[in-house]
Amino acid sequence: MQERLDVIAKAENITYKTEVYDKILDCSKGDMRRAVTLLQSCVNFYGSNGQIPSNALEEISGEVPVHLVAALWEAVKKKDFDTTTNVIDNIMLQGFPALTCLTKVHDDILDNDKIADAHKASICEAIASADKSLADGADDHLQLQAASTKLLHCW
Repeated sequence: MQERLDVIAKAENITYKTEVYDKILDCSKGDMRRAVTLLQSCVNFYGSNGQIPSNALEEISGEVPVHLVAALWEAVKKKDFDTTTNVIDNIMLQGFPALTCLTKVHDDILDNDKIADAHKASICEAIASADKSLADGADDHLQLQAASTKLLHCW
């Protein structure tokens, strides 16, 4: 994907730093069409050889900003239910769907070597249950809260 994105960028005279292309590939999660669309959006918003703010790709891709997810993890690490609830309220008020947040939490859980496999499985089960409930029409806020409660118990 990196090679193909480089070919497209070169053909379109797009010159960004390597970090931008890496972030595009990370945000696209293996979907080449999405990577090309993100590249095109960067050009539309910031030009083909300009500076791109560090949080721009998060905004363009629709991902939950790193600082919001970090706040959620801090609350979970403190095992503070009230703070966790406030962070979730903030995520919801900013308009991010629960599934987007749960996907990021899922990825973070799988990448964390400090969490026991049994706890990872339990958390992933809670995320899967929330995903199913969301598909059935459940409330985003409640499902994110339910999955986060499992995080509090397993951390």
